[in-house]
Amino acid sequence: MCLVTYSWKESDSLEKVRAYRGRPTWANVELTEFCNFDCKWCYAAKNRSSQGRRSRIHMPIRDASRLIKIFSESGIREITCSGGEPLMYPHIRQFIKEATDCGIIVHMNTNGYFFTKKLARELHDLGLTQIQTNIDSLNPRNHDAIRGKTGSFVRSVSALKNARNVGMSAVCETVITKQSIGEISDIMKFARMVLGVQKCRVWDATPSGAVLGDMDMVPERYPEIIKAVTKIAEKLGAKGILSYEPFFPDIATKLKVTQVGCPVRMGMLVHILPNGDVPYCVTARNHLMYNVFDFDSICDVHAEMIKKFNEREFGGSYGCASRMISNHMDDYQEPCLSRGHGS
Repeated sequence: MCLVTYSWKESDSLEKVRAYRGRPTWANVELTEFCNFDCKWCYAAKNRSSQGRRSRIHMPIRDASRLIKIFSESGIREITCSGGEPLMYPHIRQFIKEATDCGIIVHMNTNGYFFTKKLARELHDLGLTQIQTNIDSLNPRNHDAIRGKTGSFVRSVSALKNARNVGMSAVCETVITKQSIGEISDIMKFARMVLGVQKCRVWDATPSGAVLGDMDMVPERYPEIIKAVTKIAEKLGAKGILSYEPFFPDIATKLKVTQVGCPVRMGMLVHILPNGDVPYCVTARNHLMYNVFDFDSICDVHAEMIKKFNEREFGGSYGCASRMISNHMDDYQEPCLSRGHGS
């Protein structure tokens, strides 16, 4: 979950950062385990081949509605709808409307395959303000191979256009792998100059699940890559950076940098599985902290549990997933909160 986002305009994404006071302000909700893609780097891909279709679950709408009430009581400012593929969740419209009616900002992490012009307008009218979807290669055949779905490149491009055209923020994401390094500059130029997206985001190949079985995907000298990407964003006229990369390099840049470090370890982000379980780490789900439906508010509970698990993690019982990749350790520096840099 080490995201670095380059923005051409200020976004409502910063609201959850501004509101953070040691208690969760952002929730990533896996509404469903169903997905029509099979991305090589996905944390879920490790078990997908052995996971029967009948064994996958949606979050019951009764639980989803209760979850929104719990979030409202807990001070959650933003929800990211996730999965699986959230557009395969049968109650996605109701979920977005109920969350918006409670004053919560709603974003969506989608593969874009079902995000038609009609649906974009409908979900925007219900309150969805942003989608993020991936372009991992400008070669459609290579992109489709990475995403495990024929036609996914065309659908991703269309989804970003559809979001932008109805007034949503459109975020082009690219997973940094050895295969995508050589294209990242062209992908960002295409996304900004051709598609007109308001944000470009890069993140490391998820250090768990399928990636641990294919470490050749992971690029070397990741901090150097981020430095190069930042220079590209500057040249394209970006205005700011929102970074969740715990080891974001302290680079000279004209851009305003909001640095949060790991939002999970800080306790800003709470990740919810379809059955209500809350794992300590977004990508490494071996350690569950509690079930959200056992409480009416998770404001204090989450902060307390994060503190306990952080103490165990630093003591060696739990390992940050990013530490499992040795190349990730080169030249990293400690994070800080909301700092600005000047060149």
